[in-house]
This record gives sequence, C-alpha cells and structure tokens, in this order.
Amino acid sequence: MLQDYKLEIGFDNCSYDSPYLVEGCANSCITLIIDSEKFPTLQSKKNVQEELQNVIKAELAKIKWIIYNDVNLEFFWYFSCLRKKESDKIGDLDNLIKPIIDTFSGCNGIFIDDSQIGSINSLWMSRDVSSSRNSILKLCIHFNNDDCCIKENMRFVQIE
Repeated sequence: MLQDYKLEIGFDNCSYDSPYLVEGCANSCITLIIDSEKFPTLQSKKNVQEELQNVIKAELAKIKWIIYNDVNLEFFWYFSCLRKKESDKIGDLDNLIKPIIDTFSGCNGIFIDDSQIGSINSLWMSRDVSSSRNSILKLCIHFNNDDCCIKENMRFVQIE
C-alpha cells in the first residue's frame, strides 16, 4: 500500500536557484515539512523506505546547487502522545532518521556525503490530534552558503 506524504519546502536566505539571497549573510537553512500517517524506520522494508525517499529526492532534485562543507540537521517530530508512548506504531527516533538522511547526499542531493553532517538534533513533541492523526516532521538543514557551488559545475567520481 502506498503511503501518502505531503511535503512542503521553505528557504531562509537561499532558494532553488541560489544558495544566496542576502549578500554578506552566510547562514542559510532549508526546511522540509512532511505530513504522513506513518514514517518508515530503518527496519522497514526497502520499498517502504524508498516511498518517502523518492518524495524527498524529487524535491531536492529541483535545487540547482550543492553544499560541500558541514551541515547541521534538526529533526522536530510531532506525534500523537498516545501512539508514541503507548504503542509500537511509531519507531525510535534514531531509526526514523537514517532513511531520511540517506536521501540528502549525492549528485541529486543537497550535500555530497553524510560525513559532512556536523550535528544531528532530534526531538519529538506531542501534537494536537483533533485536526489530524498524522505525524509531522519538520526538518531543518542549516549550512554556510559560502560553502556551496552550482551542481552543473561539479562532477562526481566513484573510486573503487
């Protein structure tokens, strides 16, 4: 069964076309907000993980530049308190993060390799379930836009 993922993207001092909007201000952030009934974990079947990964990859492919230095990630999870604490329907935070991080690197990603991750902060909060039972992820990718270049100017080489 295909999972329904609603994704919104926001930019702070950057855009799809440019890592800079304000000259002289090097701090930037990309924010992804994903709304879903269920998020895959590291233990989920590969095709289940790939459903979410493909949604994220399709959005990141629109970005025309790539980060080649450190990035800092913040994961803000909004879950039903009952589903998180009193059932096993929502995975552990560390197992939820890995399938998502894997979408960010490579020539169609936002950075080159996950070794560039300087920090990962993850927390969950209870959400009001009166409007929706879905879970929400707000993911912020913080970076210095001095450390970016246009993707068409890069070449990726796999060394074996």
